[in-house]
Amino acid sequence: MALGVDVMHLVIGWTCVGVFICTAVIAILSTVGLLRVDESFKKQLQTVLLVEVVVISVGVFLGLVKIDPRPLDQQLEAGQKAEQTLTTIETSKTAAPPSDQAATPAAELTPRVYIQIPDNAHRDVADQAQSILRDAGCLAPGIERVGTKAPSVTELRYFLPAEQSLADTISGQLKAGGIDAPSRFVSGFENASIRQHHFELWFAKPAS
Repeated sequence: MALGVDVMHLVIGWTCVGVFICTAVIAILSTVGLLRVDESFKKQLQTVLLVEVVVISVGVFLGLVKIDPRPLDQQLEAGQKAEQTLTTIETSKTAAPPSDQAATPAAELTPRVYIQIPDNAHRDVADQAQSILRDAGCLAPGIERVGTKAPSVTELRYFLPAEQSLADTISGQLKAGGIDAPSRFVSGFENASIRQHHFELWFAKPAS
């Protein structure tokens, strides 16, 4: 909107300048005798010329008349730069990966092992397992009490077939620390949105 107003002011300004130049040329030619005009018309011409000078001067002072096109060029250039910047930002948003997992290759994801215990009697051994896992470079965020959901045999569960080798490695690290937890594949999660390198250490419930 502001750009359109500036263009209009620029058109008005140069129109006034054109009229002024024509009037000035006629007045000069009539004054030097190269153009014959009636004496009364010559006086009117001088009056019109004076009025045009005043109108153009006042218009430029008030900003209603613009003659210099450079500010308009600067606005156009600034608008183009702003549009390019906006396009770059939108392109970056579109190209950005939807999640950290998508941006990070599976091989670089740190294994995460969730620890499940049947009751608080297993808290000490769970703490031991947590220390072993963290020393091995795994994430062990917490210990959850699951009660009767606990299995009859302590096991390290994995959910993606391709992660069997990594599960066996983690199981071996636990065993080296004194905790026997063989790896066991749990099917049904192959097409789920489960995090890669997700494992669960389930401690066995007490024998009845």
